[in-house]
Amino acid sequence: MSTITNCATASLAPYVPSAESPWNLERVRHLYRRLGFGATPDQLDVALEENPIDLVNYILDGAVNQALPEPPVWADWSVSDYNNFEEEFFDQYVDWMVQFMTSARDNGPLERLTIFWHNHFVTQFETYSCPSLMYTYHRLLQQYAFGDFKEFVFQIGETPAMLFFLNGFENTRFSPNENYARELFELFTLGENNVYTQEDIVEASRALTGWNGWTEFCAPIEWAPWGYADGEKTIFGRTGNWDHQGLIDVMFEERSNEIAQLVCSKLYAYYVNPAVDEEIVEGMAQTFLANDFQIEPVLRQLFRSEHFFDESNFATIVKSPIDNILMFHREVAFPEFDEQMQWAFWAAAHLGMQLMEPPDVA
Repeated sequence: MSTITNCATASLAPYVPSAESPWNLERVRHLYRRLGFGATPDQLDVALEENPIDLVNYILDGAVNQALPEPPVWADWSVSDYNNFEEEFFDQYVDWMVQFMTSARDNGPLERLTIFWHNHFVTQFETYSCPSLMYTYHRLLQQYAFGDFKEFVFQIGETPAMLFFLNGFENTRFSPNENYARELFELFTLGENNVYTQEDIVEASRALTGWNGWTEFCAPIEWAPWGYADGEKTIFGRTGNWDHQGLIDVMFEERSNEIAQLVCSKLYAYYVNPAVDEEIVEGMAQTFLANDFQIEPVLRQLFRSEHFFDESNFATIVKSPIDNILMFHREVAFPEFDEQMQWAFWAAAHLGMQLMEPPDVA
């Protein structure tokens, strides 16, 4: 198997245009394609006249402050609220994803980061098949996309889509289910087989019990004290009557460096280069820790850096189906007909990238 090499030599210092590294069309396109889904010809012309640091700040400010979409009428529906659930639920899912892709085409950075978090905190629509649960999950991804990662981890563990997908609603004091605890460590925070033990997983699963109050298909999952495993648990060498919040607190106190490294490494591979530069990731991780796990400062540092604009990081990432479709649509300035986004959604699905339907938890 061949090894991918990262040849970029620039640092995380702010990018300053020079004769060797000019602010040109190639770098402008690189910024818009990595941060969002490309730029229109008019945007490129304007961007060339801007200071690159000011432009990055402007784009990120817009994404951070972007209003989230209004909830659909079915946002809190349970199955009993439908006239014909079997006929209506799939159309609602598709309509919401088409609306998301339309926003991605018109805006971009928030939606691109939302896709990253969906690929990180994975759930599958087919597992729970409820538009209301999908909406709650999707809104959470957008709400915390640039925000507090620690709170993000906590909230994702109690969102119904995740409770169904990784069996949290089946996790009780009578029969602890280790599925979510294992993926919480392995995929979401620490990395595979990294600074945790099987006993940590067992005890964490007990701390996560109690989200068992499920009364109707598509209804919210409520806290049910009868399911909670009260009593002491020992996790990462610390003993206490840890519940879900206690588990998250202990994890971020005892394993902060590992969490920062994993998240920053994945952000780097997603936005910059699949051949991860460990020195750059270490700098990002220190920024993450210094800002109490706020995501925005890390991305702002990365996108303003000379490393990001190093030409060795150009054309290093294979475009996904959605990248190809939305970038082509935006960069050739097609008329913005929403009917095209219905086509775009299904085209991406046929190419193997159906939103909210990743192939597996990894």
